[in-house]
Amino acid sequence: MLSKVVPAGSMVGARGPRLEVLVMGPQGSGKTVLCRRMKQACKVRAPDDILDTMPTLGVELDDVMYNKCNLVLREVGGSFVQVWKNFYADCGAWLFVLDLSDHARLGEAAVELINVARDNEMKGKPVLLVLNKTDADATIRRHELDSIMRLSELRDSMPKLQVVEASGLKGSGVTEILNLLAAICSGKPISS
Repeated sequence: MLSKVVPAGSMVGARGPRLEVLVMGPQGSGKTVLCRRMKQACKVRAPDDILDTMPTLGVELDDVMYNKCNLVLREVGGSFVQVWKNFYADCGAWLFVLDLSDHARLGEAAVELINVARDNEMKGKPVLLVLNKTDADATIRRHELDSIMRLSELRDSMPKLQVVEASGLKGSGVTEILNLLAAICSGKPISS
């Protein structure tokens, strides 16, 4: 098994350090579109219509190079919560994607996020909480989200938590996500 970050010149070859990123979140939160936007930003072929998606049934795996880092994006469908755990050991970092316009499912998403964060195999790993669909009409207010998600408590228990606002539809926040992942991959410190 490859380690989470493999230095250049090792088993991965001359492509640079490697980071496997587990991409999770509720069904419909926009994981597929965000992964496609990251591929597009890295000049990797993505479907012509990035927004034409269906629920991910299983796992999607994409390799992208960004800032000399090989990022392996492993997106697991939101309806497959029960199998997420199968991928914890191999990831070096994880993204949890939330749909800010889906008020009804935010409580459920908060429970899933906390369950993942409490798992022994995920403790101490860098995590990006991606607040997606910031461009939608009916997004939740940030103070309400902080209350539902208990972000201050999460930050205390997850020192490597980063919160990023994004829009898969418009592509905003994608560069910030990629920059943070590249920093993690390169072993550079990232600040909250």
